[in-house]
Amino acid sequence: MLLETVANRYAEALYGMAKAEGKAKQQLKELEQVSAVIANSRALGRAVQSPTIPPAVKRNILRDVLKKEKLSPRTLHFFYLLVDKSRELYVRAVVDSFREFLRRDEGVVKCRAEVASPLDEEMKARLIEQIAKATKMKVELEVVERPELLAGAILTVGDRLIDGSFSSQLTNIRKRFARLERAVVY
Repeated sequence: MLLETVANRYAEALYGMAKAEGKAKQQLKELEQVSAVIANSRALGRAVQSPTIPPAVKRNILRDVLKKEKLSPRTLHFFYLLVDKSRELYVRAVVDSFREFLRRDEGVVKCRAEVASPLDEEMKARLIEQIAKATKMKVELEVVERPELLAGAILTVGDRLIDGSFSSQLTNIRKRFARLERAVVY
């Protein structure tokens, strides 16, 4: 929770600056670019996240590695700020929060559908249509197959969870029977 709260504050500040200049999408691309560079290099990731390496050394490492990435000065300075404030572990969470700010402003809601069996394109289109109708937003849908659900689906729409899975219904029925068994006096 603390990670998300702190990452959200950094992302919100950066998003506000980028949005004011009309460069929010470009800023997100640069954040994702730096995050990918750090994630794809184990040595760089360890160096940047190491508490034993002083911030000045980390800034130099980042500057050397990122100079060929053609990043805006704001992006570089933002990552230097994260290093100076010992927030290197927050990079992924900051990028995710920034992306959510951009989605919100563009009227897009992120949805995740966990389904027991694959959805064909027609079903995906109908699901997107229904969610868009209910939320009055554009829908960005991610479908994940989870055979253990048996049937039905679990939908996450923004921060709302709708569990319509068969396995969840079975669990609820089991709980009801257990309560009934305890309540019945022989």
